[in-house]
Amino acid sequence: MSSNRRQADARPLVAIIENSETPCRAALHRRFATELPQINFRVIYTHSVASQPWDHLDSDSEITVSFGEGDNGDAPMTVRRVVRDFRKAGRVIAWLERERVAAVVLSGYSDLGRLRLFRWCRRRRIPVFLCADSNARCDQARGIRRIAKNVIVRSVVRCCSSILVFGSEGARYYHRYGGTDDQIVYCPAEPDYRLIEGVSTEDVRRVASQFDLGERRPRFMFCGRLEPEKRPDLAVRAFLRIAPEAPDWQLLIAGDGSLRAECERLVPPDLADRVRFLGFVQSPEALAGLYHLCDVLVVPSDSEAWGLVINEAMAAGLGVIASHIVGAIPELVYPGMNGLIFHRGDVAGLADAMHAVVRTPDVLEHMRVFSPMILRHWRQRGDPVVGLQRALGRAGLIQPAARIAMSPAAFGRRVERDAGSNGPPRDFAEPVTRTPVCLKNVG
Repeated sequence: MSSNRRQADARPLVAIIENSETPCRAALHRRFATELPQINFRVIYTHSVASQPWDHLDSDSEITVSFGEGDNGDAPMTVRRVVRDFRKAGRVIAWLERERVAAVVLSGYSDLGRLRLFRWCRRRRIPVFLCADSNARCDQARGIRRIAKNVIVRSVVRCCSSILVFGSEGARYYHRYGGTDDQIVYCPAEPDYRLIEGVSTEDVRRVASQFDLGERRPRFMFCGRLEPEKRPDLAVRAFLRIAPEAPDWQLLIAGDGSLRAECERLVPPDLADRVRFLGFVQSPEALAGLYHLCDVLVVPSDSEAWGLVINEAMAAGLGVIASHIVGAIPELVYPGMNGLIFHRGDVAGLADAMHAVVRTPDVLEHMRVFSPMILRHWRQRGDPVVGLQRALGRAGLIQPAARIAMSPAAFGRRVERDAGSNGPPRDFAEPVTRTPVCLKNVG
């Protein structure tokens, strides 16, 4: 932006610093710019190479700035990369100074460059909001790593005016490192809901033809990177256990990665048409259509900070089976209503959950009825625009949100009131954290 144009725009400039662009991030940034017009947003991408080879990214070129031409945020952490990230942060700081930034939303603290940015904001007394999908259930560092993490995360927390968490497990994570209720605000990531909800019957037919899926049949779906922490092998092994009793069901694997060949080898030739490997789906529109061709999403991860695929699947009306480690569970998955939960790594528990869906039509019917309802109320309670508005209001940049996103502290009090309940609150207005359910122990 030229200096003349900057002088003509009297709105406070807020820089959102992200790693790389994704369809979900681009959609959310458009929401921020559209629904908070009193703020002059700029989105800075520190790495130009996206984490996945998306077909096209529909970002707003008017508000985006790139500082990472040719850089890949998923590249190994070498000494050369550490030095490059640190120097890149210096260039970002020069831009922030030149543009007289009023506040910074900083995604994560995973590299030395980001730590430099946090310290710069604190020294200059510029409000900085940490946005992170951290999950207390996945916080299992030990020994030296635990000591180092404790020092680093606590230092980042002390720099922050607000901490924008995705859900209650994120709040619990940052409380562990010194975060306070006054700092922590719900501001979850979200997919492009309009894209998923706007899929037409013709769109679904076109996607079914594109992937040669044939007639509509009941389907489980795995959507994610085929990497060890995502456990695609667990989804395949569990499905193979129930396949003889579920002759009409398919398992679709949407994604690619280092475990693809291993997972393909698990499938016997006579079941090759029932376990379909679709590869990475580059088009967001095609992925949205695939959701509408399936019935239940399976999230078997050993580590999953949030699990945005759950939001996507629920928007298409799917039920959810997830491991207990997944961060989105307290807000989005109600065992016995729209989903089932098993303990991570337990292939028998996952198979039992999948078998419960297959053998009991009422289970699947309940899932499909309640998923959109639960998601709708979560979107009201966990609206990221309202959360960001609340954080900006605390920093004195805009008027506080009239409709305030429920704070994690209030959410926790509601959890305590409803502890022991076997179902969600009557109006589904505020989801309840539940103890993980291992179906092998459920009568």
